[in-house]
Amino acid sequence: MIAFARAMTGLIGWAVAFSVLYGLQGLVCSPRLAPLVGPLPYNGRELIIGAWLLFLTILAWASWAIWRRQQNGTLLDWLARILALTGLASLLFTGFPVVFATTCA
Repeated sequence: MIAFARAMTGLIGWAVAFSVLYGLQGLVCSPRLAPLVGPLPYNGRELIIGAWLLFLTILAWASWAIWRRQQNGTLLDWLARILALTGLASLLFTGFPVVFATTCA
């Protein structure tokens, strides 16, 4: 069960990061939720970029840790390595619209 959880780490990390990034964008852009965000001196873009970079760092570290851990080479170990890189690449790709496009257009 531990090997399966390790194999799913990259995709679970991507799913959490994706949800947080797009949730933050909705929070920052919603006029009804603006009082919850508070009087920010910026438009919230820095917050979203910071969260994206934080999640990229976490998934890069998890990918490195999984690749460094050489075990007996079972299918789940191989799958963990590939899915860790898949989660990292997916976060890089799906974060571009939120980070580099207009935040609230």
